[in-house]
Amino acid sequence: MLRLGDTDWQVLHTPGHTAGHLALWQPDNQLLVVGDALSFCAPHPKHWQPN
Repeated sequence: MLRLGDTDWQVLHTPGHTAGHLALWQPDNQLLVVGDALSFCAPHPKHWQPN
C-alpha cells in the first residue's frame, strides 16, 4: 500500500514495455492510474489471467 494524503493506493507490478512498470489501484473509488495506456473500457477478462 502507498498512502497519498488520506487515500491508500495498491501498487501493482505491471511489466510490459519495461520490467519495472507499475500501476496504482485505488479500490474504494475503483480508480486505476497507469503510465502508458488509458481506456474507458475494460479488456476482456481472459487478458487479465496468467498464461
